[in-house]
Amino acid sequence: MSPTEELSAVKKILLRILILIPLLILPRNGPAQSATTSLYQQANEAYQDGDYLEAIRLYQQILESELIDGAVLYNLGNAYFKDNQLGRAILSYERAKRLLPRDQDVAANLALANQLTVDKITTEKTPLFIRVFTWPARAVNISELTWISFSLYLITTALVVAGIWVRKGIRKKILVTSLIAGLLLLLAGVSLGGKIYQQRSVPKAIVLTPIVDARSGPGHEYTKIFTVHEGTKVRIRQEREGWYLISLPNGLGGWISEDSAEII
Repeated sequence: MSPTEELSAVKKILLRILILIPLLILPRNGPAQSATTSLYQQANEAYQDGDYLEAIRLYQQILESELIDGAVLYNLGNAYFKDNQLGRAILSYERAKRLLPRDQDVAANLALANQLTVDKITTEKTPLFIRVFTWPARAVNISELTWISFSLYLITTALVVAGIWVRKGIRKKILVTSLIAGLLLLLAGVSLGGKIYQQRSVPKAIVLTPIVDARSGPGHEYTKIFTVHEGTKVRIRQEREGWYLISLPNGLGGWISEDSAEII
């Protein structure tokens, strides 16, 4: 087999892998998803008619019975916003943002809702180089990053295997390409692990009650440290007997009751 034929064979292998990846990973539309179409239309019509409570009920019904969908969460946030439930609107927008990180409407409505919150907490700005470096990971959700990581894994593996049996003339090029793919796989894997850790190990929550006192311990008998208001985003550090130990972006920490906030 000539070098040209060997290179052509490698390309065919990679092409077959790239075709197979979507069939293995991408979600498929099934009866369950199509069954929600009517309910989704009813919810949208209720929203257009100004019946926001009915729209909220229907959007919640979709989320509880079928699937977690970014568009449904976004519309649910709009319905909560129109019904003057600012905390739940922000909660829904934050959940939608995790599924639709590049959606400009979600970002704009979340920014607008945050401007209406009482608490204006200042934080240290992340350095520009860190924001630039982490932007690719922030621009995709966990499902997309998982798909990217698995795709890179298959491509890297195929290139390494191909580099073993081809002639020396093109082996070096293939192995260099596999090294680049491997580095990208490492970056994607680290980013995926970081996203999962941030969402599951260090969860964030939105305050849903108009006002709540953060205390020095998990109970109403403890001293009040500070007060937070509806819509404020907090980080959950610990859970104990119906209480959350929270921290704010500015470093303040305290205990609030579980029923005053909901995890994103």
